[in-house]
Amino acid sequence: MNKKVKAAILAYKKKAAVMAKKELAVAKKRFNAAHSQASAAVKKNPEKAVLIATALGAALGAAATAVAMKKRK
Repeated sequence: MNKKVKAAILAYKKKAAVMAKKELAVAKKRFNAAHSQASAAVKKNPEKAVLIATALGAALGAAATAVAMKKRK
């Protein structure tokens, strides 16, 4: 490879790293906001949170069982 190509690749790599760090920071902020909202909702309605978690667990368990049974056949 010539020097210009190597320099262009290196510059692109650095730019990509900067962009990735910025996107990661945005994703972390969004996750933390969602986490805070979820925590507040659970504290406000603990019974509802338990019912939702139970239903979700049952649904995931049923789906996993269906997949496992399908693979056996």
